[in-house]
Amino acid sequence: MGNSLYKAVAGKSGAPGPPGPQGPRGPMGPAGPANGPAGPQGIAGPAGNTPVKGVDYFDGDPGAPGTPGAQGPQGPPGEPGVAGLSTITGLNSKLSSDVSIAAANTWYTGATLTLAAGTWLVMGQITVLRSTTTAITFSSRISTGSVHYASAGSYRASVANNITTMNMYTIITLAAQINILLQATANQTGTIKAALVTNGMGANATQLTAIKLI
Repeated sequence: MGNSLYKAVAGKSGAPGPPGPQGPRGPMGPAGPANGPAGPQGIAGPAGNTPVKGVDYFDGDPGAPGTPGAQGPQGPPGEPGVAGLSTITGLNSKLSSDVSIAAANTWYTGATLTLAAGTWLVMGQITVLRSTTTAITFSSRISTGSVHYASAGSYRASVANNITTMNMYTIITLAAQINILLQATANQTGTIKAALVTNGMGANATQLTAIKLI
């Protein structure tokens, strides 16, 4: 049919064939992002109670007291306290009448105290007179007669009725009872006075006083 003209006409599609066998598994794809996008904010919860003063909403009732611990060790001793007041023992002896210094440089006693063993504050004042002219040097002491605890001296010019008072103070520690003497002498004759010559106020111009300390 050399010059014949043919028109092809398509036929209707046939029914699908049965599924073919499953193909081999493909390679794993790349990993997705670690976290997804944030979700929407949730609805706010209801408001809590308003605290009331004096009411504890969180703590329970106090527990019972625990058992006392053991007593600790004794601490070191404290500083010594101040000594309290004690009874003061004081002794005094006054010359009641004048004593003549009849011989120069010879000791004469104006007052005496008997002191017990202990420590004593001893104070003596002795008043002496030169009634005539000629300069004179008076000396005085607190002594046992052989042991001397204090001394004093006074020089007086050549004037009649020249009077002076000598004062002495000392602390004496005694191991046993002993007599303490208040004595005077001079390089001329004179007098140990019991009272002042002028404006005398009794027999108290020469006296010996002792206060027991310990």
